[in-house]
Amino acid sequence: MPIKVVLIGESTSAFITPLTKQYTTYHFRSGKQGLLAAQTHAVEMIVLDAVSLGTNGERICKTLRQTLPDSTIVHIHPGHKSQTDSQADMVLFAPVSARRLNNTIKQLISRKEAIVLRSGKFALDEERRVLIVDGSETTLTPIQATIVSVL
Repeated sequence: MPIKVVLIGESTSAFITPLTKQYTTYHFRSGKQGLLAAQTHAVEMIVLDAVSLGTNGERICKTLRQTLPDSTIVHIHPGHKSQTDSQADMVLFAPVSARRLNNTIKQLISRKEAIVLRSGKFALDEERRVLIVDGSETTLTPIQATIVSVL
């Protein structure tokens, strides 16, 4: 079953057709409508196309994060890296191609589906080589990740 994606952006957004081809997509022109749809349809991903909305989208992204803290958000931002305070899981800066957006979504989905080894308060994401202790993430070298996984 394809994953469900909410796209928040204008009808002129270049991402509507490419997303519809690969995912079950819901398209909305405002953050409020997108938020309601994300809650109603239990979507796995929210794509905020702030470029097509003519805004930086940070207020919308903040509201989405507060209301749906466990959701995965991709924010397509019109500004520069130094100008953002987005709370999204991934921020892409314009210009963004449909291919890059699809690759980003696939990468984020695979992160969620990654196998994580757990023991007590320790968790190891072997694919990303990240050790998680009490919510704090530490990137490990390949040798360190192997040693931790054996232990």
